[in-house]
Amino acid sequence: MELTAVTYNTYRERAGRDPLLKCLMREPEALLCLQEVSPARALGMCSSLGRRVFLTPVKHGVQFLVLVIPEGARFLERRVVHLNSRGGLLPEPWCLRRGMNLRRAGTRGWTDALEPRAVQVACVAWRGRAMQVANTHLPYEPGLRRRCYTPLEGALDLEDAILAGDFNAVPEDLFFSDFLRATGLVSAGDPGPTHGGRRIDHILFRGRFRALGCGVERGRSDHLLVRSRLEVLP
Repeated sequence: MELTAVTYNTYRERAGRDPLLKCLMREPEALLCLQEVSPARALGMCSSLGRRVFLTPVKHGVQFLVLVIPEGARFLERRVVHLNSRGGLLPEPWCLRRGMNLRRAGTRGWTDALEPRAVQVACVAWRGRAMQVANTHLPYEPGLRRRCYTPLEGALDLEDAILAGDFNAVPEDLFFSDFLRATGLVSAGDPGPTHGGRRIDHILFRGRFRALGCGVERGRSDHLLVRSRLEVLP
């Protein structure tokens, strides 16, 4: 069996309605992990795709994480793990301290501390198999991002798992590499740079999957869409 996994930071479609998203919504067999989805687009996807959609408001509801499972699959469990806030509202004390220190130092990344981040985690039944799928968007600021890896690691509790999203980290990043080693996750392939000349959007997996190939597609976002083909092993 073959599964197509996609991750795409839509940049809230600031450059106008993205035809690439419209095409994605017509792909019934794809697993879609979307970040920075506008409220209007998120609600439209929920209306048109129904029970295949898992919506999570982030950054105080200004944007959404959206997870779409293939047609014929069903959710066995859905939950949200907040990475740097309490209930998606109040920043954790460590996050506030980091933001205050960055502001005193005149670093522009201090506003990142005020933006709640999360990971969507779902157990999905697909063609007689149960697997865990997760979708996330990690902070841009390195110190904040590093602290988010711990709850992200704890959120993954099944052996067969796919984690995708905008990690704001290149493969050579020390803490990203440590996270991969700790979780046993591996990359589904190297599609090349995905944003600003850097490869920061990733599709990762562990368990009974085998990577068959990956590539990128350009829409109206400042990120490229990453698409990977995974063989689901017996």
